[in-house]
Amino acid sequence: MLQHAISLIVHGSLKDFLARELRGKRCVFHIKGNPSIKDTLEAVGAPHPEIAGILVNKRSVDFSYQIQGGEDIEIFPAEAFPSGLAPLQPPLPTPPIFIVDVNLGKLVGKLRLMGFDSLYKNDLDDHRIVRIASEQQRVILTRDRGLLKHGAVVWGYWVRTTDPSEQLLEVARRYDLQEHLAPMTRCSACNGLTAEVAKEEIADRLQPRTRKYYDRFRLCRDCGKIYWAGSHYRKILEWVEALAGPEKKRQT
Repeated sequence: MLQHAISLIVHGSLKDFLARELRGKRCVFHIKGNPSIKDTLEAVGAPHPEIAGILVNKRSVDFSYQIQGGEDIEIFPAEAFPSGLAPLQPPLPTPPIFIVDVNLGKLVGKLRLMGFDSLYKNDLDDHRIVRIASEQQRVILTRDRGLLKHGAVVWGYWVRTTDPSEQLLEVARRYDLQEHLAPMTRCSACNGLTAEVAKEEIADRLQPRTRKYYDRFRLCRDCGKIYWAGSHYRKILEWVEALAGPEKKRQT
């Protein structure tokens, strides 16, 4: 089978998918046949949902472009997306809603407490995650690069860090969640919406100290979990302050 050489320049956070020794360099790869550019870039390591735009010989192309040989290719993530380049994915819902892979279980509660619709079940396999994401227009958050390479995935993000608090900051900056924060409006346990509830309606469910020192409460409409501004609320305020900080996105 005929073998071609292509030249590849990778911008911004897409460099994370290259071997360390290749980052920041013009890379030459040898390709057999005439595969689609989507398959070619995923073979190099970059999942297609992370690629916001592609230039081939300075011309904008989509994922259906077939490699001919000798191309100069540049790929761009969302945070380094140049003006005038055709986007490869449809616009995200605003604010985005998420489905979270089993390997990010600690991130889920934090996203929910910030007010973001985040579906999570620890028994969902990859095929069900992809199907639900497609049906409900959800962004897949995962630590599994292979999941994002599934052909039916439209929106998805490989979370780089392994620390749950840093993961929250990372996702918030990637999707500009700072503009949509709504702390305590969603249940961390079940993802249901919460609403203010009169203290007397839930007084018999409160511990004595909670009943004595707190007067304002929220109740999950789905599972009945009660929320109040206790010690956990101070932690939520710390997250809000961190998310509202000046550094919103990674730079190229």
